[in-house]
Amino acid sequence: MAWISRAPELQPAVGQARVPVPVPDIERLRRDALQASWQRDRRVARRRTFIRWALWYGLRGLPLLLLAAALSIWLLPQVVDRVAAPDSKRKEPGIQLKLEIPIQPAPPELRSPAVLPNAADAAAAVAPTPSPQLKPDN
Repeated sequence: MAWISRAPELQPAVGQARVPVPVPDIERLRRDALQASWQRDRRVARRRTFIRWALWYGLRGLPLLLLAAALSIWLLPQVVDRVAAPDSKRKEPGIQLKLEIPIQPAPPELRSPAVLPNAADAAAAVAPTPSPQLKPDN
C-alpha cells in the first residue's frame, strides 16, 4: 500500500500523476528502534560504571590525598630552611654590583647638624654637571 502525503511541497503539480511515498517496513523500524535502544543502554552502562569506579577510588583515595597535602604543607618550610642553610655557608660570593660613579663622603660642614648651610652655599658646593646633549630619534 502506498502512502499519499498531504504536504504541499510533495503534492504533484496540476496535470502530473501522484507518486506514492513508500512506507518503511515494520520489521526494519523494529530493528532500528531496538538497535538504538541497545546503543543507549550501552552508553548509560559505561557512564554508570565509570561513575561507580570514580566514587570508589575517590572515597578510598581522598584520605590519602589529604594526608599527602598536610605532610607537604608541614614539611615544605623545613626543607626550604635546610636547603637555605647550606647556601648561606657557601664561601662563594654572591652577585657583585659595581657602581660606575664612586660614592664620595659628605664634606665635614654638612656632617655637623649644628651648622646648617645656606641654600646658596649648598648650591655653590655642588659641582655643576654638564647638560646632556639631546639628539632627535628621527
